[in-house]
Amino acid sequence: MNTLYFKIGWNGGATMYKGLKFFLKYGWKYDKFYILWRILYQLVSSLIPIAMTILPKFIIDELMGEQDIQKLIFYVLVLTGYVAVATALSQYFSWDGFTRRCHVSAEFDSELHRRLADADYENLETPDFLDMQEKSKKFLYCDWHGFGYLFDSALNIVGQLLTMLGIIAIIASLNFYIIAMFLLFSVLGALIEGYEKRKAMTLSLQISSDQRGWQYYAKLFDDFNYGKEIRINGLSQWFL
Repeated sequence: MNTLYFKIGWNGGATMYKGLKFFLKYGWKYDKFYILWRILYQLVSSLIPIAMTILPKFIIDELMGEQDIQKLIFYVLVLTGYVAVATALSQYFSWDGFTRRCHVSAEFDSELHRRLADADYENLETPDFLDMQEKSKKFLYCDWHGFGYLFDSALNIVGQLLTMLGIIAIIASLNFYIIAMFLLFSVLGALIEGYEKRKAMTLSLQISSDQRGWQYYAKLFDDFNYGKEIRINGLSQWFL
């Protein structure tokens, strides 16, 4: 079955890793800047909360201390300048990245259909082949959240990790129990969210065959070619 569908799928963490690797390989092939822009977007966005936490401290310390006007102006300019530039860059990476994402999505679809055209004809209607098609589409579009959603989610985790590490570094001088509680809730939150997403995707893949069958029967009702036959033979209730 010479098709791209059998190179991608979802069967636990190992397959998800392979899928991401596959996605990066072909995403880089079709548009390198799409991959770079998504990475830079997360990097720039994750540093904004850290800057918004650190820089106001210098302003407050100066206001409570020597109240040097030049230093205050400098700190305010650095804060507003960084936030303005970082926000502008973040928006650019997001908007231009979305355009490039549409291009990559179109290339993926074209590649998939080219491979399907080369697949053995006898396999096109086998249940296993059709189920794998459905699962592969679910992976590429992450259960219809959108093309590249899994890739964006993986990068978002990395971005949140960078932000968390920066915040931990900032509050390291605080009470040990505050740090421990912060880490505990962060780890628990990540574990629970990861568990729920894995369960949701596992369930989604388990019902792929049923969904495909439902779509087939549903299509019969709005297909003009079958309308007369269904009515003549009284099949509507049976199909329902």
